[in-house]
Amino acid sequence: FFLSAFIGAMLGLQNLQHATALTLTFHGVVAQPLFPWETTQAHLRGLVGQLKSSGFVALSPSRFPQWRESKITGTRFFLLTFDDGLKSSAEMMRILKREEGIDSAIFVVTDFIGKEGYLSENDLRELASDGFLIGLHGKRHLDVTMIPGTRETLAQELADARKHLETITNKPVEWYAFPFGEFNAAAKSSVAMAGLKMAFTVEPQENIRDSDPYQLPRIMYLKGAKEAGEPVIEDWIPPPNVKTGWLHL
Repeated sequence: FFLSAFIGAMLGLQNLQHATALTLTFHGVVAQPLFPWETTQAHLRGLVGQLKSSGFVALSPSRFPQWRESKITGTRFFLLTFDDGLKSSAEMMRILKREEGIDSAIFVVTDFIGKEGYLSENDLRELASDGFLIGLHGKRHLDVTMIPGTRETLAQELADARKHLETITNKPVEWYAFPFGEFNAAAKSSVAMAGLKMAFTVEPQENIRDSDPYQLPRIMYLKGAKEAGEPVIEDWIPPPNVKTGWLHL
């Protein structure tokens, strides 16, 4: 009994230590991609299918903080996010929720709201009321490390944009995604000063539970990344029969 309990405890500890969450980000989801960052609904569905076949479990944005606090057991999770606030992304999010039961998050540039191809205020209200997480992607979609001024200047701009988005959605806005994935220590400080609780980059790494909340990595879909030697989503989803020692990947 004691040996079994010890082994169980050790395996549980190992699961907690090795638990990871792949946070993925996509941009345009269109019928005919014209840019490297765009993909199709069929391709994104295929990636989700591969993740599930490889033992990954979808993690909703609402449960991500619980996962970080080790309140959710398991070792392989994935979280879907979409940047820029495009209508095509919202359509894909609804399809994934309806057909796969997967919730996701979308990061919005407030200056883009209502422009052609981007979500309107009414679209955002509907998404928020349907349980999707609405995050901030900045006011102007600028590289925050290049915005002139002080940390307080950027913090005020982000705070104003966050307030604007909260007024539209009637929901708290606590997540932020750095435009172009660019950040530095001052930018991270500004995000915190603006009242945002988490900030995401596009560093192609997996999340671990104690990742810096203002430097959370995401793997961004980008056509041609593999050929350029960059990490891609498929690097984390080998075939189900692949093994390393006694661990099934």
